[in-house]
Amino acid sequence: MPKSKIFNSINRIIACILVISSFYFVTSCTQSPLTQKQLPISVPNTALLSYNKWTNPDYQSDILFKQNNKLPMIDIRLTFQAGASKNKHQIPLALSVSNLLNLGAKEFSAQQFSFKMESLGSIYSVSSYRDMAIIDIRSLSDPKILEDTIELVKKTLINPAFRHSDIQLQKKQLQTSITHENQNSKSQHRKQIQSVMYKHHPYSMLTKGNLESIKKINKANIQSFYNQFYNSSNVQVSIVGNLNRKKAENISNQLLDALPKGKKQPSVTNAFIEPKKSNHFIYKNQEQTLVTLAYRSVERGHNDYPALALGASLLGGQGLSSMLNNIVREEHGLVYSISSHHNPMQASGLFTISFASKHNSAQQALDLTQQTIMKFLDGNIDEVSLYNSKQQLISNIYQNLNTNKAQLGQLAVHSYYNLPTNYLKNYAQNIERLTKEDVIKAYHTLLTKQKPTLFILGKKALTLSKTAQMATKIE
Repeated sequence: MPKSKIFNSINRIIACILVISSFYFVTSCTQSPLTQKQLPISVPNTALLSYNKWTNPDYQSDILFKQNNKLPMIDIRLTFQAGASKNKHQIPLALSVSNLLNLGAKEFSAQQFSFKMESLGSIYSVSSYRDMAIIDIRSLSDPKILEDTIELVKKTLINPAFRHSDIQLQKKQLQTSITHENQNSKSQHRKQIQSVMYKHHPYSMLTKGNLESIKKINKANIQSFYNQFYNSSNVQVSIVGNLNRKKAENISNQLLDALPKGKKQPSVTNAFIEPKKSNHFIYKNQEQTLVTLAYRSVERGHNDYPALALGASLLGGQGLSSMLNNIVREEHGLVYSISSHHNPMQASGLFTISFASKHNSAQQALDLTQQTIMKFLDGNIDEVSLYNSKQQLISNIYQNLNTNKAQLGQLAVHSYYNLPTNYLKNYAQNIERLTKEDVIKAYHTLLTKQKPTLFILGKKALTLSKTAQMATKIE
């Protein structure tokens, strides 16, 4: 057969394939909403997070343990009520203590301690947040390596390296960081929201303090903070990995014995004071205007949280497919980006809607954002978006269970926030069962009891629409 005929035959075959492929592509793209709606939502196997829990009788500290023999690894997390909410007078002791604990035991230099950990193939790190502080330990399950790793950590807990030179360096680093943040618009915006929404509340404490409060850090208050908040009665221990319960009990007892002795510290309470001003403006000569609408939200584990999380995903948490993005950004082109977010914590967190826009379109974007919220509260939620948001939230649970470290994080959250052992299973099932009426009811309950607080950083002040103050009541 001539080559030209062969090439013609091949071209015809390719053309047929392309036509068939196009048909299936168009068919899949035009699949009806009802077909999508009827697809079953896959609820994850939360048995992956079944665990043992017990209380140390000497310190009344909870220990959570999950055996996982797939890898020769052990992950340990100590979770303390020692976050920035425990700071006083804006002195950033929580962050300073956690940073200094990363330097290891007093008997070693920071370099020696780091080298010893690395030579064992182990990882040790300390972090602090607004609610909590955590110590993470990862080691191979080999008995000798594990024993040597735990011994190094114990030496740090018994006699941490709070050296004068390290404290001075820490203060300089914090001052440099704050100086940089003071020149950063987004950082200024976030700090103002936290300060206003949590005035006179522990969550108003700045994680890094300020330039004046940093000067007050010294060895005495560093040691005092450590003794008070990193004590053996103010901690939960979570362990996941290749070991049995007896070994987990032995490790947790060793670590608890190495900590200072003290009392369990009180949880952060919901003593929230509504801001007196509903409009807060910072002038900034920059290219964009940053705008945030802030509301007090719920605490971790609240019964309404599944519905609120689903609503936030629908409203502004789905990225390009969210209601706010479709209307304010895609249809009208008024913003560069827009999103909504819930941040539940030990006490009431915040629900925020934020966007960035040009100065001249900021007021119009704000008005349309408020109109979209009202439209959302009126029940304008389509079933396909509801299905997609459910699928997204539930699939995220899989991601929180697929590694030792992810499982460790979930155990620590369960313990710290005193969540029931079946919390994840119930959360996934609740998300799956929610209707749009459930979502709207939860948002009416949240938003109609308070006025939004507006934060603007840019060249022009903005005003809230009086018709969109969420002051309506459920009939």
